[in-house]
Amino acid sequence: MADLELLRKFTSQKMPVRLLAAEEFKGAQALAALGYIKLAMPPVNSGRGAYGKQDAALVLAITPTGKRAIAG
Repeated sequence: MADLELLRKFTSQKMPVRLLAAEEFKGAQALAALGYIKLAMPPVNSGRGAYGKQDAALVLAITPTGKRAIAG
């Protein structure tokens, strides 16, 4: 999914948006790196039985830069 398509998808949803799919997760990381969204990334769980598991990330907001990217 293209980054701007994903950004448009986020704008149509109520914040915060919970990310569960790996494709959305990677796209959201790219959008956050561009400054288009505010993203909360939970730490990876550690310990017995939880190795490598991570809670869902949350898109908290679309930034003014992200809104301009969609509009223009």
